[in-house]
Amino acid sequence: MRTKQKKCRYLYFLFCRANVLTPEECEQYLLQIPSNNSPSIQYFLTQFQEKSQLSLKQHEIKYLTYNLALFHREAAIFSGRAKTLDLVKSVEKFNRVDDTVPKLIKKFTKSLYKENDEIRALIQNFPSLWHYYTILLWILSAKHHQPIKLLVQSSISSLHRQALITQIINGTSSPIEIYTYEQLNGEKPDGIVSNQPPEKNLQDVPFFPISLFYMDWHNKGNLALFIKQLETKKRGDKG
Repeated sequence: MRTKQKKCRYLYFLFCRANVLTPEECEQYLLQIPSNNSPSIQYFLTQFQEKSQLSLKQHEIKYLTYNLALFHREAAIFSGRAKTLDLVKSVEKFNRVDDTVPKLIKKFTKSLYKENDEIRALIQNFPSLWHYYTILLWILSAKHHQPIKLLVQSSISSLHRQALITQIINGTSSPIEIYTYEQLNGEKPDGIVSNQPPEKNLQDVPFFPISLFYMDWHNKGNLALFIKQLETKKRGDKG
């Protein structure tokens, strides 16, 4: 009997993982997701919209409602931590980024634990729920920020350029699109990271110079600050 219960619980776990929806799926398929009157989910939705000051679209509310219902069922049934590949590492990496969005989400999820008894009980039973919240909100928040268009160049080697790209992506939670000069097709990027001076038509674009001796420990904070300034400027231009 105990073996059968474990198998059923595992099958339910797989069911939850296979049925998680993305914002795009909620929008594309116009899913008829029934309204959920769970007090904890309604509290989550209300508090997030108030504290993030984001105006969520209908399909984004469906995205949160549907996935939260799945995760809360899982948290009510299972105890301990989920063994989902790279879940903890992804969230820890996200939380280490000194940026507005990670700070907001981290503060919000902590407030849920403190202020809502039902959510606190679910997290105590299933601590991975905390990580699920972060991933859900991370994906959703990225939809409300236009990606930063970044020209990344290196005359040293393609490997050096790839190392720069990795450094950039690891240093921010903001959505970023990486371009070569040719891929821009005459458009201007939001910023340039390069070991060579910008082209004449791009000299008014914010520029971060790097060199052959650019190492992970060397002016890493300056590069992260540069990306953060680009994001702040893009938000200001949008507003």
